[in-house]
Amino acid sequence: MKRAVLIGFLSVACAAEIPDLRATHPGGYARLVEIVPQCRKVTIENYSPCQTASEILEAPSPQQATAEMLFFWERTVFRRPATRGSAAGIIVDPVDVPIENVIREDALQSTKGIVLPALLAVYRSFPGPYSKQMSAQLERVVLDSRASFVSFQEAHMRAMATPESSPTIGEK
Repeated sequence: MKRAVLIGFLSVACAAEIPDLRATHPGGYARLVEIVPQCRKVTIENYSPCQTASEILEAPSPQQATAEMLFFWERTVFRRPATRGSAAGIIVDPVDVPIENVIREDALQSTKGIVLPALLAVYRSFPGPYSKQMSAQLERVVLDSRASFVSFQEAHMRAMATPESSPTIGEK
């Protein structure tokens, strides 16, 4: 009984500490709730993907939005300590050892249902060679596949290397 009361108390205490995405990411969150209505009610379970999707939608370029998604994918689905590389946000060492060798099903579903639609919306908002290449690549993503992660990351790096796809901050 004491244990149940303690768990209930901790759940309520933690729920009260969820930052308001309307305040922390006003532009991204406003777009997000149009794309993914389930983020209208932010909970402990969906806070991280809703926050990441809001950040993706606020990114000044599709290249930076992709880097945010790669960071989230690596850290959340594969439970690896994702690392940010260059200023472009390229993640280093995609084949290092994961913290746990278990794919989180809940993270997989939230990424598929919340984060990927946000990234697709960014690609549609920034038409151009980079977005076209990455939209096609996004359709082939298999979230629980490390090979798919590496393939998506490599496509991002290749697309970034083409001069017409280099990021232009603030240009849409």
